[in-house]
Amino acid sequence: MKQGKSTRRSASSRKGFKRILVAVDDSKSSRQALETAARLAEKNNAELIVTSVVQSSTYLYPPDPIAAAPTPGITTPMLPVPLFNREASKAAAKLVEKAVPRSKAKAAHLKIRRKVLKTETSVAKSITQYAANQRADLIVVGTSSVGSLKRLVLGSVSSGVVNNATTSVLVVR
Repeated sequence: MKQGKSTRRSASSRKGFKRILVAVDDSKSSRQALETAARLAEKNNAELIVTSVVQSSTYLYPPDPIAAAPTPGITTPMLPVPLFNREASKAAAKLVEKAVPRSKAKAAHLKIRRKVLKTETSVAKSITQYAANQRADLIVVGTSSVGSLKRLVLGSVSSGVVNNATTSVLVVR
């Protein structure tokens, strides 16, 4: 045996996964993460927790800053913050509900729980904290679809989950 290599296996690799959390959004990689999580849950006879995170806003930026530039006599319509947060929560709930039939199509007997998380801070930390609270053995996320500059400035959710998780993480492309 090579020095420095460990032959110990983690508890989850010996016993399988009992609770798998998958975070969904409306991206292709998220749908692939959901399919992967459903297959793993079926294979391990595990509970699948499907979640989406809403990042609440305390203020809004206009959707198009150029169009929103001050023009005498013209105002840019914007949603009031409480309405925006409610609409974002509804959209996240629809994502989670839409994900459940997809999961069931992959494995009809799966035990599935749904949860929409709300946060004013980090989406990644919300996912990892919820996973820890639910005692998830595995977190499954899709890769980030943002460009490299935006990822550099904002960070990616998948990177944040990997860096903050206290359990195993599977990132799906």
